[in-house]
Amino acid sequence: MQTPSAPLGPRGWIAPALAAVCGVALLLALTASHGPGLDSDGAEYLAAAQSLLEGRGWIGVEGEPHVLWPPLQPLLLALPGGLGCAQGERAVALHALALAADALLAAAIVWRLTASRLTAAVASFAVVAIALPTATMAWSEPAFTALVLAALAALLRFGERRSRGSLAVLACCCALALAQRYVGVLLLGCVALALLADRDGGKLVHRAQRALAVGLAAALPVLAWALRNALLAPRAAANRGPASGS
Repeated sequence: MQTPSAPLGPRGWIAPALAAVCGVALLLALTASHGPGLDSDGAEYLAAAQSLLEGRGWIGVEGEPHVLWPPLQPLLLALPGGLGCAQGERAVALHALALAADALLAAAIVWRLTASRLTAAVASFAVVAIALPTATMAWSEPAFTALVLAALAALLRFGERRSRGSLAVLACCCALALAQRYVGVLLLGCVALALLADRDGGKLVHRAQRALAVGLAAALPVLAWALRNALLAPRAAANRGPASGS
């Protein structure tokens, strides 16, 4: 986990910042007339966010508990609601922040791995180009991508500092990614394997302790959410009643 200690520097951040600005500008242009695209998942996220703003907890689009999805996306969408933003505007604002974070985090990660400003600049534009299509939809992927990149940057940072603080930041990023999308468990597994395989991390028992600590800290919030869902799922099924035609 050896990484260059020299910072990217002011000049090195020009291209990633330009990529972030271009991505946000394109997103605003693509969603200016009709807002973000909506499907059943997007409608569920927006409904749960509105329910949070109204103080009713995570309630989905059909008035039932929000139990099939992780909790973070509605919570993130609800945050700008205090500023009087409309539902679609909240999603666009969140995804604009995510696109900007994608560009900057990708540059930081690639710089630490290659020490090449050109490669870091190319990576920032490439990530924005890849992430832009999903950012036009009211989906959970844009924020998840930013959280995955944040976790990878935190992992590299831990390789530099090897402090409890940097390990805590890594655990927080993994926890947020897992609370955003359940597929984040793959990220958590990869991070745990990286900590175990870190030959500069001391004895195997110490590396295993770090991997276990990060795994438990990241999984506990989602386990608590799963318990909540297990308690509410029977109530949601009872509210739906028997299926039509049965």
